[in-house]
Amino acid sequence: MRKILLFIPLVVFAQEECKHLKEFYQDAERGWFWKEVCQKKEERKEVKKEEKQESVKLLKKKVVQIPWDKLDQMDPEEISKLEEESRKIAIMNPTEENVREWKRLVMWINDRAEKFAFVHYKVLKTEPGYMQKRNFTPARIAMAEYRNERKKEIFSKYRDRAGIIVFVEKGCPYCRAFSGTLRLFREKWGWDTKEVDIQERPDLASRFGTQLVPDIFLVLKRNGTFEWQRIGSGAMALDELEDSVIFGLYNLGEIKDERLISW
Repeated sequence: MRKILLFIPLVVFAQEECKHLKEFYQDAERGWFWKEVCQKKEERKEVKKEEKQESVKLLKKKVVQIPWDKLDQMDPEEISKLEEESRKIAIMNPTEENVREWKRLVMWINDRAEKFAFVHYKVLKTEPGYMQKRNFTPARIAMAEYRNERKKEIFSKYRDRAGIIVFVEKGCPYCRAFSGTLRLFREKWGWDTKEVDIQERPDLASRFGTQLVPDIFLVLKRNGTFEWQRIGSGAMALDELEDSVIFGLYNLGEIKDERLISW
């Protein structure tokens, strides 16, 4: 009896691991203990072999080639794969042409993503039916009131210790839109804010790692030094900026209360 019980898990495991080409009763002359070929293991070996061949083909490529005239018709997954392959080629063959073509593709993808985000935001703002309906229970109302009161205390406390730096660029419509939000924030809370043109201060933009504008940073004076934390990229409304500042202070360890963080 013990031998049977020990054998059952092994049979179950074998059935889960792979499926024989034929069941024993369909091919009895081969015998119960005939060593069958495992289909799944063969498939895995074949997949690994194909992946290895694909990697070898990729390594042989020396030049990044982007089909710019066909990108608009390509599937997002195909574009993602193209970006990954182009990056690998550029890393293995870091010529200026390869890196430039790969970076150009990345910027094209970012531009599409930014346009989608803007239209998505516009749709949510202009179509109330698409917005997620909030459940205004007494508990939620009480939490909102608690956050508002604590927010006043926090912005008053850090008025002389913190500020906001925004990297902008001439001709950027999102920068112009966010400039109005920044003005409202400054007038409401009395914080220092500064807009820095990346064309005039490329050294500073490079130091902060700016790639998209407007690029928004919280700057905090602590222990005689200045620390900074990116709190967002792109235009945002006043309440979003306020929540982002709170989140930045939380990331810097100044705020411990997780209830103040809006998700």
